[in-house]
Amino acid sequence: MLFQPNFPNDEFANVQQTHLARIAARTAEPRAEIMDFWAKSLTAVSPYSHTALGDAASVAKLTAANCRQFNAEYFVPHNMELAVFCGINPAATLKKIEAAGGKRLDPEM
Repeated sequence: MLFQPNFPNDEFANVQQTHLARIAARTAEPRAEIMDFWAKSLTAVSPYSHTALGDAASVAKLTAANCRQFNAEYFVPHNMELAVFCGINPAATLKKIEAAGGKRLDPEM
């Protein structure tokens, strides 16, 4: 599931409905309404013009197929970065990463 999610349609629909309910519940929170108001008043090129939960119209349009396509396009090894820390042996760790299919792109590493 973690490495090859399939986004079953019924599970996607449940998550989508839960998310839409969370978006709708924001109207009962004055602070959330103010934040949404300001986000919508910014220009579309600003990263702050989007709310964290999204808006009901865009979430309602999403499909499980959209998620599968997004996952296939962006969740690929060449788009990943791996951070390893806390008392490791760099040479041994690099060998394990490469053995698992990782490719070192930074020759300085």
